[in-house]
Amino acid sequence: MMSVELGERLIIAKHRATVRYVGPVEGQEGTWVGVEWDDPSRGKHDGTTGGRRYFSCSCDSPTAASFVRISKVSRGSSVVDALVQRYTNQLAEGQAAADGQVFLHTSSHRKVWVELVGEQEVTERLSKTELLQAARLVGANASHVGPAGALAAAAPNLVQLDLTDNLLSSWGSVTQICSELPQLRVLQLSNNRLALPCSMHSGGPDDVQVLPGLQCLVLNQCSISWQQVGVLQRCLPNLLEVHVAGNNISSLRLQLDLQEQQQQHAAELQQPSAGQPQQQQQHCDSSVSDGSLAGFKSLQVLGLEDNAIADWAEVLRLAGLPQLRRLHLSGNPIVSIAYPAHSIGLGALASQQPPAAGASDEQQQQQGQRQQGQQQQQQQPFGQLEALLLGNCRISSWADVDALNRLPRLAELRLSGNPLFDAEAGAAGGGRRYEVIGRVAGLTLLNGADVKPRERRDCELRYLQTILADAQQQQQQQQQQQQSHAELQRQHPRLAELQAKYGQVIAAAAAKPSQQGSSLSSTTCELTLRHGNSSSKKKLPKTITIAALKLLCGRLFKLPPDQQQLLLHMPETREEQQQQQQQGEDIGQDDTKNLAFWDVIDGCAVEVLHVDVEQQRAAAAAMQLSRQQQHEQRMAQQLQQGDALRSVAER
Repeated sequence: MMSVELGERLIIAKHRATVRYVGPVEGQEGTWVGVEWDDPSRGKHDGTTGGRRYFSCSCDSPTAASFVRISKVSRGSSVVDALVQRYTNQLAEGQAAADGQVFLHTSSHRKVWVELVGEQEVTERLSKTELLQAARLVGANASHVGPAGALAAAAPNLVQLDLTDNLLSSWGSVTQICSELPQLRVLQLSNNRLALPCSMHSGGPDDVQVLPGLQCLVLNQCSISWQQVGVLQRCLPNLLEVHVAGNNISSLRLQLDLQEQQQQHAAELQQPSAGQPQQQQQHCDSSVSDGSLAGFKSLQVLGLEDNAIADWAEVLRLAGLPQLRRLHLSGNPIVSIAYPAHSIGLGALASQQPPAAGASDEQQQQQGQRQQGQQQQQQQPFGQLEALLLGNCRISSWADVDALNRLPRLAELRLSGNPLFDAEAGAAGGGRRYEVIGRVAGLTLLNGADVKPRERRDCELRYLQTILADAQQQQQQQQQQQQSHAELQRQHPRLAELQAKYGQVIAAAAAKPSQQGSSLSSTTCELTLRHGNSSSKKKLPKTITIAALKLLCGRLFKLPPDQQQLLLHMPETREEQQQQQQQGEDIGQDDTKNLAFWDVIDGCAVEVLHVDVEQQRAAAAAMQLSRQQQHEQRMAQQLQQGDALRSVAER
């Protein structure tokens, strides 16, 4: 009779479950297996039957559990068998091949049937599994690795292995995989309900073995905790990238056991900061620096998407990671962002090299200064962070965006899907890409689109004009100029920087209104309307709509409004006029907006271009067709066994 163990993953009539109990059931004969279904609606109880509790489930559903005969369960296959069957075409991805067809899993977890072309040639190449450098075994129902040494014999050259959506349940399986595949660098284990170790000092054989070769580990939707992730840092000292999306993680605080606390305290006593008393070194906000992250000293990419992190103080626990370059936090209910007011003490993360043997006093002093400079740079919170993804969070304040400007190396940012940029918020907050660029100085990529130098200049100038317009309104409403300026500086931290950068442009634009001294200067603006070689200067109210402006241009240039494209050009300095002409901002998409919405000032120019309506429609149709074709090509690429096929073809 087959034996099963607690925590083991099983297949029962094509449905997956986890073993919670093995033994007799009162009133029934034979051995029964108590399971917790992956689908909690499939069961009949919660581990209690006949008034007796046999086991507990990890979820709170009253129908998550069932008892089944041990003869009805299946343990799945081994990783070795799945590998051989998949790459000799005995088994398609998740289903046996039939009539020359297989199906593959899409990103939305659908199974799409495809027809193989050149199946025989591909099979002959892939059947040589010992040549594989990348293998994809998604949905293969693998529950264990196989006999010792079998995986090393079958595919000794594997560098990437995808075991997404299988039945692996033990960290010992991961240890065996990495031990038998010394060249393995990337391991994907998403959607496997792994029982990860909770402590490095529990005495179990799986808890202590170090796996130095693995560099990228994907554990999305594995029902793991951050505490377990913290334990993995000691198993994987050279980890560069880790993804733990969709695990319902709400806190990033690690609880150290007694032995770990003693080790950390000993390390702090042995490595005090140079020239700093020990008591002062320990004075640090615990939410900013967490010495228990010392094992992640090489980590560069951390994926925490679609979890339950709501408090930015939890994110600040990662601020001391010295090499962290990309942080993915999209899909978390984060409501605000704050930058720590002081540097962080990295404790064991800050290491110093002893002076070289025979070095002179001057050389030792220079080396000490270099190390001190490097340590100060590392102690800056998120000192190496270059990309921060915060899409679909709950950020609703511009003060949160201002806090991001303090990240010293931030170049890529994603903020789409936040209430601050909700299209329904209108001009007060919706869709202001220019304002994000104006508030965060170092961005080169925003919401997946490049920020070109020309766009940055236009956005910063427009943002500065908006600030000054708000300042004028505040001064009109209250005569306390100093208090108004202080409040303005608080609301717009980059104000002084932008004034120094674009002071000449703003002064030139403001010269005419100040000379006129007319009350109309704040409600009107002088524009130059251009079409081809024709131009006309008009003084227009800022409340005029784009629809009315198109009618005016139609009368001036004999061009129907539906055939006009309006491009707004901001005033330029002489140096900028000598450079290539700027592309301009398209303001003609929404006829209901007025000039004030686009922050138009004196000296602006509106270029009127002729647009062929039929040609525009044809171009739009061609663009839609092109996008559809590109989508079909991407789908076709997903339907191929890409990674493995390309790796063999390259050889």
